[in-house]
Amino acid sequence: IESIRQSFLKGNYNLKYNNATHLHFFSKIEKFANLFYGKHWRVYIATGSYKFITSDTPVIEWFPERKNFFYGPSFLDRKHYFPISPNTLIEAVYPISGKNLKRKRINDNEVFKLNLIRPDYSLEFCYSDNEEQFKKMIKIADHFNPLNQVIKPAN
Repeated sequence: IESIRQSFLKGNYNLKYNNATHLHFFSKIEKFANLFYGKHWRVYIATGSYKFITSDTPVIEWFPERKNFFYGPSFLDRKHYFPISPNTLIEAVYPISGKNLKRKRINDNEVFKLNLIRPDYSLEFCYSDNEEQFKKMIKIADHFNPLNQVIKPAN
């Protein structure tokens, strides 16, 4: 533990990240990966200065409104968002007619909107290489968080 502490104090570490581990996960879970394969994929490519963020929950599963009372939405009904690099995010959606894979170059505003989803679905941590973008995102997410409207900090 002392050697780890000394590494941090001396700055002998590198906090760069990638999603190689998450992509490797798909190669090890063939049957589950087939569910993702059955969806249509939208690949978003960031073209501006804003980049996609990731978190301790690399794949976000977004549930649409419940279609019936007893069962929730099926796996195919749910949307899945996962960044594979700071410049590329994949959205897996319900497989309707059309192309299985669509690519779209998006601007900073669209990247920012997609990044706003991530804090609500993260366990504890989000990661970004752009501090300015990150602070702006946190400020907006905090403003629209319903708990912040009810629970006010004591002055």
